[in-house]
Amino acid sequence: MNRVQAGKSTKLALLLALALMPLLPGNAETAKPSTMKKFEVRYVADDIDPSSFGAKPRTCYRAGDTYGRVEEAPDEPLGLHGLIIIAAPDVWMINLVDSSGKHILDKSTPAQARMPILASGQRAFKDLEFGKELQFFSDKGIAATDGPVTDGVKTKSYKYSESSIDTELLVNSDNDPLRLTIATPHGKRTLVYSNYKTLPFDASKFKQPSDISISEIDINTELASVAKESEEEEDSDGASAAIESAGKESTQAKKSDSHYGADTNNGAMRQPKAALKSLHSSKDLWQWMTYYYLFPAPDLLPTALHLLEEEEAFDKENALPPISSFLSRVFLQNPEKIQQWVNQAQITEEHKQEVFPLVLRLTRLPAAITEAETIEKAIAPADRVITHLDLSPDKLDTFYISSPSDLDMLWGCFLATGDKRYVQKIISTVPWSKKLTGSINKISIGAAAVWSLTSNAQQHKLVLQILKEESAAKPELQYDLSKIIEKAEKAQ
Repeated sequence: MNRVQAGKSTKLALLLALALMPLLPGNAETAKPSTMKKFEVRYVADDIDPSSFGAKPRTCYRAGDTYGRVEEAPDEPLGLHGLIIIAAPDVWMINLVDSSGKHILDKSTPAQARMPILASGQRAFKDLEFGKELQFFSDKGIAATDGPVTDGVKTKSYKYSESSIDTELLVNSDNDPLRLTIATPHGKRTLVYSNYKTLPFDASKFKQPSDISISEIDINTELASVAKESEEEEDSDGASAAIESAGKESTQAKKSDSHYGADTNNGAMRQPKAALKSLHSSKDLWQWMTYYYLFPAPDLLPTALHLLEEEEAFDKENALPPISSFLSRVFLQNPEKIQQWVNQAQITEEHKQEVFPLVLRLTRLPAAITEAETIEKAIAPADRVITHLDLSPDKLDTFYISSPSDLDMLWGCFLATGDKRYVQKIISTVPWSKKLTGSINKISIGAAAVWSLTSNAQQHKLVLQILKEESAAKPELQYDLSKIIEKAEKAQ
Protein backbone atom coordinates (compact mmCIF):
# COMPACT_ATOMS: atom_id res chain seq x y z
CA MET A 1 0.00 0.00 0.00
CA ASN A 2 1.15 3.53 -0.72
CA ARG A 3 0.88 4.97 2.74
CA VAL A 4 3.23 7.76 3.68
CA GLN A 5 2.41 7.36 7.32
CA ALA A 6 0.83 4.16 8.56
CA GLY A 7 -0.76 5.99 11.47
CA LYS A 8 -3.00 7.89 9.07
CA SER A 9 -4.73 4.85 7.64
CA THR A 10 -8.00 5.51 9.46
CA LYS A 11 -8.55 8.75 7.56
CA LEU A 12 -10.52 6.73 5.01
CA ALA A 13 -13.03 5.68 7.63
CA LEU A 14 -14.59 9.14 7.51
CA LEU A 15 -15.32 8.71 3.82
CA LEU A 16 -16.81 5.33 4.59
CA ALA A 17 -19.26 6.77 7.07
CA LEU A 18 -20.29 9.69 4.94
CA ALA A 19 -20.66 7.37 1.98
CA LEU A 20 -23.19 5.05 3.54
CA MET A 21 -24.96 6.65 6.44
CA PRO A 22 -25.15 10.43 6.75
CA LEU A 23 -26.83 11.57 9.94
CA LEU A 24 -29.61 13.96 9.07
CA PRO A 25 -32.17 15.73 11.26
CA GLY A 26 -35.27 13.64 11.75
CA ASN A 27 -37.66 12.13 14.24
CA ALA A 28 -35.49 9.93 16.41
CA GLU A 29 -37.13 7.23 18.46
CA THR A 30 -37.48 7.79 22.17
CA ALA A 31 -37.25 4.07 23.04
CA LYS A 32 -35.13 1.23 21.77
CA PRO A 33 -36.82 -0.90 19.13
CA SER A 34 -37.87 -4.44 20.00
CA THR A 35 -36.66 -5.98 16.73
CA MET A 36 -33.96 -5.48 14.13
CA LYS A 37 -33.47 -6.55 10.55
CA LYS A 38 -30.40 -8.44 9.43
CA PHE A 39 -29.56 -9.25 5.83
CA GLU A 40 -26.76 -9.68 3.35
CA VAL A 41 -26.65 -7.69 0.13
CA ARG A 42 -24.37 -7.94 -2.87
CA TYR A 43 -24.30 -6.27 -6.27
CA VAL A 44 -24.54 -7.96 -9.64
CA ALA A 45 -23.87 -6.34 -13.02
CA ASP A 46 -22.25 -7.16 -16.33
CA ASP A 47 -19.17 -5.10 -15.51
CA ILE A 48 -18.60 -6.58 -12.06
CA ASP A 49 -16.14 -9.41 -11.70
CA PRO A 50 -17.91 -11.98 -9.51
CA SER A 51 -14.61 -12.66 -7.72
CA SER A 52 -13.87 -8.99 -7.03
CA PHE A 53 -14.32 -7.09 -3.79
CA GLY A 54 -17.28 -5.27 -5.31
CA ALA A 55 -19.17 -8.54 -5.67
CA LYS A 56 -18.68 -9.63 -2.08
CA PRO A 57 -21.71 -9.42 0.22
CA ARG A 58 -22.08 -6.86 2.98
CA THR A 59 -23.95 -7.74 6.14
CA CYS A 60 -26.36 -5.02 7.21
CA TYR A 61 -28.45 -4.42 10.31
CA ARG A 62 -31.30 -1.95 10.65
CA ALA A 63 -33.29 -1.22 13.79
CA GLY A 64 -35.92 1.46 13.47
CA ASP A 65 -34.80 4.94 12.52
CA THR A 66 -31.92 5.17 14.96
CA TYR A 67 -29.69 2.13 14.61
CA GLY A 68 -27.66 0.75 11.72
CA ARG A 69 -24.62 -1.40 11.12
CA VAL A 70 -22.67 -2.40 7.99
CA GLU A 71 -20.04 -5.13 8.02
CA GLU A 72 -17.96 -5.07 4.85
CA ALA A 73 -15.86 -7.92 3.55
CA PRO A 74 -12.08 -7.52 3.92
CA ASP A 75 -10.38 -5.59 1.11
CA GLU A 76 -6.94 -7.13 1.43
CA PRO A 77 -5.12 -5.13 -1.31
CA LEU A 78 -6.06 -1.90 0.45
CA GLY A 79 -5.58 -3.21 3.98
CA LEU A 80 -9.16 -2.36 4.93
CA HIS A 81 -11.94 -4.22 6.67
CA GLY A 82 -14.69 -1.70 7.16
CA LEU A 83 -17.25 -1.70 9.94
CA ILE A 84 -19.76 1.10 10.44
CA ILE A 85 -21.90 1.30 13.57
CA ILE A 86 -24.58 3.90 14.07
CA ALA A 87 -26.64 4.55 17.17
CA ALA A 88 -27.86 8.08 16.59
CA PRO A 89 -26.46 10.49 17.56
CA ASP A 90 -23.25 8.37 17.62
CA VAL A 91 -21.42 6.97 14.60
CA TRP A 92 -18.28 4.81 14.65
CA MET A 93 -16.22 4.12 11.50
CA ILE A 94 -13.79 1.28 12.10
CA ASN A 95 -11.01 -0.48 10.21
CA LEU A 96 -10.75 -3.94 11.72
CA VAL A 97 -7.37 -4.55 10.10
CA ASP A 98 -5.53 -2.16 12.40
CA SER A 99 -8.23 -1.97 15.13
CA SER A 100 -8.59 1.78 14.70
CA GLY A 101 -11.59 3.99 14.16
CA LYS A 102 -13.28 7.35 14.33
CA HIS A 103 -16.23 8.54 16.38
CA ILE A 104 -18.66 11.26 15.34
CA LEU A 105 -21.26 12.76 17.64
CA ASP A 106 -24.14 14.45 15.83
CA LYS A 107 -25.10 17.33 18.13
CA SER A 108 -28.32 18.15 16.31
CA THR A 109 -31.50 17.07 18.11
CA PRO A 110 -33.15 14.85 17.19
CA ALA A 111 -30.88 12.80 14.90
CA GLN A 112 -31.76 10.00 12.53
CA ALA A 113 -29.77 7.23 10.92
CA ARG A 114 -30.21 6.98 7.17
CA MET A 115 -28.95 4.26 4.84
CA PRO A 116 -29.76 5.57 1.34
CA ILE A 117 -29.46 3.31 -1.69
CA LEU A 118 -29.37 6.07 -4.32
CA ALA A 119 -27.63 9.43 -4.31
CA SER A 120 -29.47 12.13 -2.40
CA GLY A 121 -29.51 14.24 -5.56
CA GLN A 122 -32.21 11.84 -6.78
CA ARG A 123 -34.93 13.40 -4.68
CA ALA A 124 -37.61 11.04 -5.91
CA PHE A 125 -35.62 8.18 -4.34
CA LYS A 126 -34.37 9.85 -1.17
CA ASP A 127 -36.48 7.52 0.99
CA LEU A 128 -35.31 4.33 -0.70
CA GLU A 129 -33.11 2.95 2.07
CA PHE A 130 -31.51 -0.30 3.10
CA GLY A 131 -33.83 -2.02 5.54
CA LYS A 132 -36.81 0.05 4.32
CA GLU A 133 -36.99 -1.15 0.72
CA LEU A 134 -40.64 -2.26 0.69
CA GLN A 135 -41.75 0.75 2.73
CA PHE A 136 -40.56 3.06 -0.06
CA PHE A 137 -42.92 1.46 -2.60
CA SER A 138 -45.79 1.07 -0.11
CA ASP A 139 -45.65 4.74 0.89
CA LYS A 140 -46.12 5.63 -2.78
CA GLY A 141 -49.26 3.50 -2.96
CA ILE A 142 -47.75 1.09 -5.47
CA ALA A 143 -49.63 -2.19 -5.68
CA ALA A 144 -47.82 -5.48 -6.08
CA THR A 145 -48.07 -7.57 -9.21
CA ASP A 146 -47.03 -11.16 -9.77
CA GLY A 147 -43.29 -11.30 -10.23
CA PRO A 148 -41.13 -13.94 -11.85
CA VAL A 149 -40.24 -17.17 -10.11
CA THR A 150 -36.77 -16.54 -8.70
CA ASP A 151 -34.62 -19.42 -7.47
CA GLY A 152 -37.77 -21.53 -7.30
CA VAL A 153 -39.60 -18.93 -5.19
CA LYS A 154 -42.76 -17.09 -6.26
CA THR A 155 -42.31 -13.36 -5.99
CA LYS A 156 -44.29 -10.14 -5.90
CA SER A 157 -43.06 -7.19 -7.93
CA TYR A 158 -43.13 -3.47 -7.11
CA LYS A 159 -42.08 -1.01 -9.82
CA TYR A 160 -41.44 2.72 -9.73
CA SER A 161 -39.87 4.99 -12.37
CA GLU A 162 -38.85 8.63 -12.30
CA SER A 163 -36.03 10.86 -13.56
CA SER A 164 -34.87 8.26 -16.11
CA ILE A 165 -34.46 5.70 -13.34
CA ASP A 166 -36.46 2.47 -13.29
CA THR A 167 -36.60 0.42 -10.12
CA GLU A 168 -38.15 -2.97 -9.42
CA LEU A 169 -38.28 -4.69 -6.04
CA LEU A 170 -39.00 -8.40 -5.81
CA VAL A 171 -40.15 -9.78 -2.46
CA ASN A 172 -41.10 -13.26 -1.26
CA SER A 173 -44.31 -14.33 0.44
CA ASP A 174 -43.03 -12.89 3.73
CA ASN A 175 -42.41 -9.53 2.04
CA ASP A 176 -38.67 -9.89 2.50
CA PRO A 177 -36.62 -8.32 -0.33
CA LEU A 178 -34.99 -10.73 -2.76
CA ARG A 179 -33.76 -8.40 -5.51
CA LEU A 180 -33.77 -4.68 -6.19
CA THR A 181 -32.95 -3.70 -9.76
CA ILE A 182 -31.94 -0.13 -10.60
CA ALA A 183 -31.71 0.79 -14.28
CA THR A 184 -30.38 4.14 -15.48
CA PRO A 185 -29.31 5.41 -18.92
CA HIS A 186 -25.77 4.41 -17.96
CA GLY A 187 -26.32 0.85 -16.87
CA LYS A 188 -28.16 -1.55 -14.62
CA ARG A 189 -27.36 -2.80 -11.14
CA THR A 190 -29.10 -5.55 -9.19
CA LEU A 191 -28.92 -5.76 -5.42
CA VAL A 192 -29.30 -9.38 -4.41
CA TYR A 193 -30.52 -9.96 -0.85
CA SER A 194 -30.04 -13.13 1.18
CA ASN A 195 -30.64 -14.30 4.74
CA TYR A 196 -33.15 -11.50 5.32
CA LYS A 197 -34.32 -11.95 8.90
CA THR A 198 -36.22 -10.10 11.61
CA LEU A 199 -34.54 -10.76 14.96
CA PRO A 200 -34.90 -9.55 18.54
CA PHE A 201 -33.08 -6.26 19.04
CA ASP A 202 -29.48 -6.80 20.15
CA ALA A 203 -28.05 -3.60 21.62
CA SER A 204 -24.51 -5.00 21.53
CA LYS A 205 -24.51 -4.74 17.73
CA PHE A 206 -24.75 -0.96 17.97
CA LYS A 207 -22.11 -0.20 20.59
CA GLN A 208 -18.48 0.81 20.23
CA PRO A 209 -16.25 -2.30 20.31
CA SER A 210 -14.03 -2.38 23.37
CA ASP A 211 -10.87 -3.46 21.55
CA ILE A 212 -10.74 -0.57 19.04
CA SER A 213 -8.61 2.57 19.37
CA ILE A 214 -11.06 5.42 18.72
CA SER A 215 -10.36 9.08 17.96
CA GLU A 216 -12.95 11.85 17.92
CA ILE A 217 -14.12 13.88 14.92
CA ASP A 218 -16.27 17.03 14.99
CA ILE A 219 -17.98 16.91 11.64
CA ASN A 220 -21.26 18.76 12.13
CA THR A 221 -20.12 21.68 10.01
CA GLU A 222 -19.09 19.39 7.19
CA LEU A 223 -22.31 17.41 7.35
CA ALA A 224 -24.39 20.57 7.19
CA SER A 225 -22.51 21.71 4.12
CA VAL A 226 -22.83 18.29 2.49
CA ALA A 227 -26.56 18.24 3.11
CA LYS A 228 -26.98 21.73 1.66
CA GLU A 229 -25.01 20.88 -1.47
CA SER A 230 -26.87 17.59 -1.87
CA GLU A 231 -30.20 19.43 -1.94
CA GLU A 232 -28.88 21.59 -4.76
CA GLU A 233 -27.57 18.64 -6.80
CA GLU A 234 -29.82 18.06 -9.81
CA ASP A 235 -27.71 16.07 -12.26
CA SER A 236 -26.95 12.80 -10.45
CA ASP A 237 -27.40 9.76 -12.71
CA GLY A 238 -28.53 7.29 -10.08
CA ALA A 239 -25.17 6.15 -8.80
CA SER A 240 -24.82 5.06 -5.21
CA ALA A 241 -25.02 7.48 -2.32
CA ALA A 242 -21.42 6.59 -1.67
CA ILE A 243 -20.32 8.38 -4.82
CA GLU A 244 -22.01 11.66 -4.01
CA SER A 245 -21.33 11.79 -0.29
CA ALA A 246 -17.70 10.80 -0.57
CA GLY A 247 -17.13 13.39 -3.26
CA LYS A 248 -18.78 16.12 -1.21
CA GLU A 249 -16.76 15.26 1.91
CA SER A 250 -13.60 15.21 -0.16
CA THR A 251 -14.49 18.63 -1.55
CA GLN A 252 -14.94 20.05 1.94
CA ALA A 253 -11.64 18.60 3.11
CA LYS A 254 -9.74 19.99 0.16
CA LYS A 255 -11.29 23.44 0.48
CA SER A 256 -10.26 23.67 4.10
CA ASP A 257 -6.96 21.81 4.29
CA SER A 258 -5.35 21.57 0.89
CA HIS A 259 -3.85 24.51 -0.92
CA TYR A 260 -2.82 23.58 -4.40
CA GLY A 261 -4.95 25.25 -7.02
CA ALA A 262 -6.54 27.86 -4.76
CA ASP A 263 -5.68 31.01 -2.94
CA THR A 264 -6.07 31.52 0.78
CA ASN A 265 -9.64 32.73 0.36
CA ASN A 266 -10.64 29.53 -1.38
CA GLY A 267 -11.04 31.39 -4.65
CA ALA A 268 -9.97 29.94 -7.97
CA MET A 269 -6.65 31.24 -9.23
CA ARG A 270 -5.90 32.20 -12.80
CA GLN A 271 -2.75 31.46 -14.71
CA PRO A 272 -0.17 34.23 -14.30
CA LYS A 273 1.54 35.78 -17.33
CA ALA A 274 4.99 36.03 -15.77
CA ALA A 275 7.12 34.51 -13.05
CA LEU A 276 7.11 35.91 -9.54
CA LYS A 277 10.41 37.54 -8.60
CA SER A 278 9.79 37.29 -4.84
CA LEU A 279 7.36 35.90 -2.29
CA HIS A 280 5.88 38.28 0.24
CA SER A 281 2.48 36.88 1.07
CA SER A 282 0.37 33.76 1.30
CA LYS A 283 -1.14 34.55 -2.08
CA ASP A 284 2.34 34.75 -3.62
CA LEU A 285 3.23 31.39 -2.08
CA TRP A 286 0.26 29.49 -3.48
CA GLN A 287 0.63 31.12 -6.89
CA TRP A 288 4.28 30.12 -6.97
CA MET A 289 3.40 26.50 -6.14
CA THR A 290 0.26 26.25 -8.25
CA TYR A 291 1.94 27.41 -11.46
CA TYR A 292 5.52 26.42 -10.78
CA TYR A 293 5.65 24.23 -13.89
CA LEU A 294 4.94 27.30 -16.04
CA PHE A 295 7.51 29.55 -14.38
CA PRO A 296 10.05 27.49 -12.38
CA ALA A 297 11.73 29.68 -9.77
CA PRO A 298 13.74 27.34 -7.51
CA ASP A 299 15.64 30.21 -5.89
CA LEU A 300 12.42 31.17 -4.11
CA LEU A 301 12.20 27.79 -2.37
CA PRO A 302 13.83 28.90 0.94
CA THR A 303 11.30 31.72 1.25
CA ALA A 304 8.51 29.33 0.30
CA LEU A 305 9.49 26.95 3.10
CA HIS A 306 9.37 29.82 5.58
CA LEU A 307 5.93 30.90 4.37
CA LEU A 308 4.66 27.31 4.44
CA GLU A 309 5.59 27.14 8.09
CA GLU A 310 3.88 30.46 8.79
CA GLU A 311 0.78 29.07 7.07
CA GLU A 312 0.99 26.03 9.39
CA ALA A 313 0.87 23.89 6.24
CA PHE A 314 3.34 21.38 7.67
CA ASP A 315 0.91 20.68 10.50
CA LYS A 316 -2.06 19.92 8.26
CA GLU A 317 -2.47 16.26 7.42
CA ASN A 318 -4.25 16.88 4.11
CA ALA A 319 -1.70 19.47 2.96
CA LEU A 320 1.42 17.42 3.64
CA PRO A 321 1.13 14.85 0.79
CA PRO A 322 0.93 17.38 -2.10
CA ILE A 323 3.51 19.68 -0.51
CA SER A 324 5.95 16.82 0.07
CA SER A 325 5.64 15.47 -3.45
CA PHE A 326 5.88 18.97 -4.92
CA LEU A 327 9.06 19.74 -2.97
CA SER A 328 10.55 16.37 -3.90
CA ARG A 329 10.22 17.17 -7.61
CA VAL A 330 11.79 20.61 -7.14
CA PHE A 331 14.63 18.99 -5.19
CA LEU A 332 15.03 16.39 -7.92
CA GLN A 333 15.25 19.11 -10.56
CA ASN A 334 17.96 20.91 -8.57
CA PRO A 335 20.14 18.23 -6.93
CA GLU A 336 23.10 20.59 -6.55
CA LYS A 337 21.05 22.82 -4.22
CA ILE A 338 19.55 20.18 -1.94
CA GLN A 339 22.14 20.32 0.83
CA GLN A 340 22.11 24.11 0.83
CA TRP A 341 18.31 24.23 1.05
CA VAL A 342 18.25 21.75 3.93
CA ASN A 343 21.03 23.51 5.87
CA GLN A 344 19.69 27.03 5.38
CA ALA A 345 15.97 26.34 5.68
CA GLN A 346 14.39 28.92 7.99
CA ILE A 347 11.96 26.55 9.66
CA THR A 348 11.97 24.90 13.06
CA GLU A 349 14.01 21.78 13.76
CA GLU A 350 10.74 19.98 14.45
CA HIS A 351 9.47 20.69 10.95
CA LYS A 352 12.83 19.90 9.40
CA GLN A 353 12.71 16.47 11.01
CA GLU A 354 9.08 15.96 10.03
CA VAL A 355 9.20 17.14 6.40
CA PHE A 356 12.72 16.82 4.98
CA PRO A 357 13.29 13.06 5.41
CA LEU A 358 10.10 12.34 3.48
CA VAL A 359 10.84 14.89 0.76
CA LEU A 360 14.43 13.69 0.39
CA ARG A 361 13.48 10.02 0.23
CA LEU A 362 10.83 10.73 -2.40
CA THR A 363 13.54 12.01 -4.74
CA ARG A 364 15.16 8.54 -4.65
CA LEU A 365 18.53 10.20 -5.19
CA PRO A 366 21.29 8.37 -3.26
CA ALA A 367 22.78 11.64 -1.96
CA ALA A 368 19.35 12.85 -0.84
CA ILE A 369 18.62 9.59 0.96
CA THR A 370 21.96 9.88 2.74
CA GLU A 371 20.95 13.40 3.81
CA ALA A 372 17.62 12.02 5.05
CA GLU A 373 19.40 9.40 7.12
CA THR A 374 21.55 12.11 8.71
CA ILE A 375 18.44 14.05 9.78
CA GLU A 376 16.76 10.88 11.03
CA LYS A 377 19.52 10.24 13.55
CA ALA A 378 17.83 12.81 15.78
CA ILE A 379 14.44 11.12 15.41
CA ALA A 380 13.27 8.16 17.47
CA PRO A 381 13.05 5.05 15.26
CA ALA A 382 9.31 4.70 15.92
CA ASP A 383 8.69 8.23 14.63
CA ARG A 384 10.67 7.96 11.42
CA VAL A 385 8.77 8.06 8.14
CA ILE A 386 10.21 5.54 5.72
CA THR A 387 8.79 5.51 2.22
CA HIS A 388 9.72 3.50 -0.83
CA LEU A 389 7.38 5.29 -3.22
CA ASP A 390 8.66 5.96 -6.70
CA LEU A 391 6.99 9.07 -8.12
CA SER A 392 8.89 8.96 -11.40
CA PRO A 393 6.44 9.55 -14.27
CA ASP A 394 7.72 6.48 -16.11
CA LYS A 395 7.02 4.30 -13.06
CA LEU A 396 3.42 5.33 -12.48
CA ASP A 397 2.13 1.98 -13.68
CA THR A 398 3.45 0.56 -10.40
CA PHE A 399 2.04 3.42 -8.30
CA TYR A 400 -1.02 1.91 -6.61
CA ILE A 401 -3.54 4.57 -5.60
CA SER A 402 -4.94 3.50 -2.25
CA SER A 403 -6.34 6.77 -0.86
CA PRO A 404 -7.31 10.31 -1.89
CA SER A 405 -3.99 11.52 -0.44
CA ASP A 406 -2.22 9.58 -3.19
CA LEU A 407 -4.09 11.74 -5.70
CA ASP A 408 -2.80 14.78 -3.81
CA MET A 409 0.75 13.53 -4.24
CA LEU A 410 0.23 13.14 -7.98
CA TRP A 411 -1.11 16.69 -8.18
CA GLY A 412 1.91 17.95 -6.27
CA CYS A 413 4.18 16.28 -8.82
CA PHE A 414 2.23 17.76 -11.71
CA LEU A 415 2.39 21.30 -10.34
CA ALA A 416 6.16 21.03 -10.05
CA THR A 417 6.76 19.43 -13.44
CA GLY A 418 3.77 19.92 -15.75
CA ASP A 419 4.16 16.27 -16.80
CA LYS A 420 0.81 15.14 -18.18
CA ARG A 421 1.40 11.55 -17.09
CA TYR A 422 0.53 12.51 -13.51
CA VAL A 423 -2.85 13.86 -14.66
CA GLN A 424 -3.43 10.79 -16.82
CA LYS A 425 -2.88 8.60 -13.77
CA ILE A 426 -5.49 10.61 -11.86
CA ILE A 427 -7.90 10.36 -14.78
CA SER A 428 -7.56 6.57 -14.69
CA THR A 429 -9.43 6.56 -11.34
CA VAL A 430 -12.45 8.52 -12.59
CA PRO A 431 -14.42 5.35 -13.46
CA TRP A 432 -14.10 4.26 -9.83
CA SER A 433 -16.56 7.00 -8.86
CA LYS A 434 -19.22 5.32 -10.98
CA LYS A 435 -18.72 1.79 -9.67
CA LEU A 436 -21.85 1.40 -7.60
CA THR A 437 -20.61 -1.90 -6.28
CA GLY A 438 -16.94 -1.31 -5.66
CA SER A 439 -14.96 -0.75 -2.53
CA ILE A 440 -16.20 2.32 -0.70
CA ASN A 441 -12.59 3.45 -0.54
CA LYS A 442 -12.23 3.22 -4.32
CA ILE A 443 -15.48 5.12 -4.78
CA SER A 444 -14.17 7.92 -2.56
CA ILE A 445 -10.93 8.02 -4.56
CA GLY A 446 -12.85 8.28 -7.83
CA ALA A 447 -15.07 11.02 -6.43
CA ALA A 448 -12.02 12.95 -5.22
CA ALA A 449 -10.44 12.56 -8.67
CA VAL A 450 -13.53 14.00 -10.37
CA TRP A 451 -13.61 16.97 -8.03
CA SER A 452 -9.89 17.73 -8.28
CA LEU A 453 -9.85 17.38 -12.07
CA THR A 454 -12.80 19.74 -12.39
CA SER A 455 -11.23 22.27 -10.04
CA ASN A 456 -7.79 22.17 -11.61
CA ALA A 457 -9.14 22.22 -15.17
CA GLN A 458 -10.70 25.57 -14.30
CA GLN A 459 -7.30 26.93 -13.29
CA HIS A 460 -4.87 25.14 -15.61
CA LYS A 461 -5.22 25.25 -19.37
CA LEU A 462 -2.90 22.28 -19.54
CA VAL A 463 -5.16 20.13 -17.35
CA LEU A 464 -8.14 21.00 -19.53
CA GLN A 465 -6.12 20.13 -22.62
CA ILE A 466 -5.09 16.76 -21.14
CA LEU A 467 -8.72 15.97 -20.30
CA LYS A 468 -9.76 16.66 -23.89
CA GLU A 469 -6.93 14.52 -25.24
CA GLU A 470 -7.83 11.61 -22.97
CA SER A 471 -11.51 11.94 -23.83
CA ALA A 472 -10.73 11.75 -27.55
CA ALA A 473 -8.30 8.85 -27.14
CA LYS A 474 -10.38 6.73 -24.76
CA PRO A 475 -14.05 6.35 -25.76
CA GLU A 476 -14.83 4.50 -22.55
CA LEU A 477 -14.01 7.69 -20.60
CA GLN A 478 -15.72 10.10 -22.96
CA TYR A 479 -18.98 10.47 -21.05
CA ASP A 480 -17.43 11.08 -17.64
CA LEU A 481 -14.67 13.36 -18.91
CA SER A 482 -17.07 15.38 -21.05
CA LYS A 483 -19.01 16.29 -17.90
CA ILE A 484 -15.82 17.42 -16.16
CA ILE A 485 -14.75 19.42 -19.22
CA GLU A 486 -18.15 21.06 -19.52
CA LYS A 487 -18.20 22.15 -15.88
CA ALA A 488 -14.64 23.45 -16.07
CA GLU A 489 -15.29 25.48 -19.21
CA LYS A 490 -18.48 26.99 -17.77
CA ALA A 491 -16.55 28.16 -14.71
CA GLN A 492 -13.78 29.83 -16.69
